[in-house]
Amino acid sequence: MGGEWQDTVQNGHDFFKTEGEKSQTKNKRSLATIQNGNTAEWDCSCLFFAILSSDSIGTNLSPAIENDVDDLRQVRNDIAHNCEAKLTDAEFQGYIARILHSFTSLGPPVKDIEDVRKQTSFPTPESQSLESLFDSLEREWKRTRGDLEKTQTKLQCKEEEVKALTEEIESKVKPFCILPCEPAHEVIRRSNDITRLKKKMKDLEDGSHQVVSTIYISGTPGSGKSQLARQVRQEFFCTRSRDTDDLVFVATLNAASVETLADSYITLGKYLGISEHSLTSLETDKSENPRETIQHLKILIATKIRKFSKWLLIADNVVELKAIRSFLPQTASTEWGHGQVLITTQDSSTIPCNAPHTYHEEWR
Repeated sequence: MGGEWQDTVQNGHDFFKTEGEKSQTKNKRSLATIQNGNTAEWDCSCLFFAILSSDSIGTNLSPAIENDVDDLRQVRNDIAHNCEAKLTDAEFQGYIARILHSFTSLGPPVKDIEDVRKQTSFPTPESQSLESLFDSLEREWKRTRGDLEKTQTKLQCKEEEVKALTEEIESKVKPFCILPCEPAHEVIRRSNDITRLKKKMKDLEDGSHQVVSTIYISGTPGSGKSQLARQVRQEFFCTRSRDTDDLVFVATLNAASVETLADSYITLGKYLGISEHSLTSLETDKSENPRETIQHLKILIATKIRKFSKWLLIADNVVELKAIRSFLPQTASTEWGHGQVLITTQDSSTIPCNAPHTYHEEWR
């Protein structure tokens, strides 16, 4: 083979024919590419084989040229087989110095190598594409992780709600009576007053036609209003729970203020079987907004209270009736079922006179 390589098929055939049988067998893969005559298809293995190891060129190289080309091959292999895919500054500059030395000895221009020597990174279309793909995948991963965390949080909340609702559904409603602590002093039983008041309440109940009726007991502090109410509720519960199989409850609400009323409603909710999940959440909010807490509790209680055929709520120690009345079951309403509210208060100025479904007794 002679003359300049022209990237023709004939160049490739001529090169192949000059290789001995041993070379053709050993370097079969490289020679298959070289035979096409197009150096654009050659990889580094083809190039270094043709220059260093072929019968037609390699055997005719001077030792100096062979050393320079072989050093380029070693630099290429060191970098290509670097497991970490990165070089330290010292390693990079060392390899550049070896390449410059070889190219200077061999004679090709070294300007491009000098330009490379100043670079700190080597972006290629492939690496830029991979970097863009990585950024896209990272953004997608972060978005997916965020969505997953939100979904897990929602799922956990739903599981807690399901658990709470299950507990609420499975809870069995039973008759109950919530009374305040007995006073330390001796209490005189007022049988005649209790009998009279019970009859008024029974008449009011019979004429209320499945709506809420309200009894007011007003009087000065220390007049015995609360003790009368206590004895009435005991009689009410004992008589109703003994004489009928219907569900009955009696509960006392400390209505001295909106805050104490909220506490009493939470206690009532527990007896009625409202879930701990709901009550815990409301108890947390109670200190900041007791009025809103009571309104929420009234909705939950209303769904439970209708399971009872009869009930009596004692709103005790009302100081300012106007401030508390809206938080109690409303007279003549149907949403709470058939029950009665007994209010003890010092404030008689706003008690309705002769209103339907109400009775007022002033206690002296």
